[in-house]
Amino acid sequence: MSLGPVRWWEPLTKSLLYTVIATLVVASVVLGGGGRLSRLLGSRPMVWLGEISYEIFLLHVLVMALVMGVVLRWPLFTGSLSGLYGLTMLITIPAAWALHRVCGGSRTG
Repeated sequence: MSLGPVRWWEPLTKSLLYTVIATLVVASVVLGGGGRLSRLLGSRPMVWLGEISYEIFLLHVLVMALVMGVVLRWPLFTGSLSGLYGLTMLITIPAAWALHRVCGGSRTG
């Protein structure tokens, strides 16, 4: 793995793949009606995660850096991705919920 210059097509390909995946997920819910995916995304846990998603976005990189460096003591770009993801989310989600509660979240109506 190299951290050298990025070829022009790499970020373009990454963005296109993200767009395709997001479009397929959203389109299936919007156009599909009441399927399993629609019920899953409309469930209370998923709606709750959606409500704190901005706080998760704000905190996850900081928490991941702390988990890698302080908790697990792993050098950069090493270790188990699934273990890092699980531990990061285990810490990030309660912290995001607390931040959401303290800052009042988004108030509508």
